Amino acid sequence: TFWGERTGFVAGIKTLEIMEREKSWLKITKLGEYYKSKLNETFKSHDLEVNWSGMPSLIGYSLNTNKWLHIKTFITEELLEMGYLHGALFYPSIAHNEKQIDNFNLALNLVLTKAASLGEEEIEKLVGNTVCHSTFKRLN
Repeated sequence: TFWGERTGFVAGIKTLEIMEREKSWLKITKLGEYYKSKLNETFKSHDLEVNWSGMPSLIGYSLNTNKWLHIKTFITEELLEMGYLHGALFYPSIAHNEKQIDNFNLALNLVLTKAASLGEEEIEKLVGNTVCHSTFKRLN
């Protein structure tokens, strides 16, 4: 933690070299903006009011509803069944690409279609007491 080993500074220098070569900050910003624009289209197509937070390199959203935590839990569970580990935050990296975001957005659209057919009250019943926490905090 205090650079006591002899390789830490070498790893740091190499990381900076790769970042400069890849221009990672530009790619990450572009992907975050793309993610936001694609999801915005999807939310609008479902008449959902979305609140965005953060910047393109760490972007988050919430839906403007009193049942947000229930809906967020439902979305997370449904997407997990489709192979997506999803919260309401996205940390784009140079390993992501627009095709992956498009595929994720298609899956999200299916989940939102299902959510719309169920309605907020039915989602609340389905989720029950397993609703996600509103913040990250220690449990002990």
